[in-house]
Amino acid sequence: MAEKGWELAFVNSGEASYSGRGNSNGIFITRYGFKRKRKTPVAQSSN
Repeated sequence: MAEKGWELAFVNSGEASYSGRGNSNGIFITRYGFKRKRKTPVAQSSN
C-alpha cells in the first residue's frame, strides 16, 4: 500500500468480552485508518 501512496493515519481497537448468557466467546476488533496524499495540489480560492 505504501508503494501506491497510502499512509497509516490511525489505529483504533476495541473488544467485547461477553456476548450474553451461555456464550463465553468474545470479539476483538482492530480498525486501521489510511490516508493518501493528493497527486495534484488543491486549487485555493482567492477572496
